[in-house]
Amino acid sequence: MQWIGNPFTLQEQYECNAFNPPLLIPTGELVCEAKFWTPMSKTAHWYHEPDKDLLVMVKVKQVVMADIDMIPVNANNVLPRQWTGYIEKNPHYLCPNVHLTILDKIAGRENYNYTETVEDENYNPVDSESDDE
Repeated sequence: MQWIGNPFTLQEQYECNAFNPPLLIPTGELVCEAKFWTPMSKTAHWYHEPDKDLLVMVKVKQVVMADIDMIPVNANNVLPRQWTGYIEKNPHYLCPNVHLTILDKIAGRENYNYTETVEDENYNPVDSESDDE
């Protein structure tokens, strides 16, 4: 996705109709308007600008990584032959290592939100304190 502007705090509830059902974002949420780039295949790391501007409101707290460098087509980054018809759609390449870093950050966030449950019936937080008084 590509940021369209600067983040701001919503002054009223926002209904994002880019999703079905629409996503409601509450007042006071820090958001930023963005444009989603289209993947050129499920397995390749090539993306192109959307045919039309698909603008969405993104909650900043859901962003796992920003300022990602995508490489435009150039002499060192040649567009694969099967996608030469996409050259006018401004294709860019996402390095597989950057993609893996993003996936690691997503997995780390899921682990961070993990809640461990103690199932030892002999465990008592009061008993675990020091008795050195």
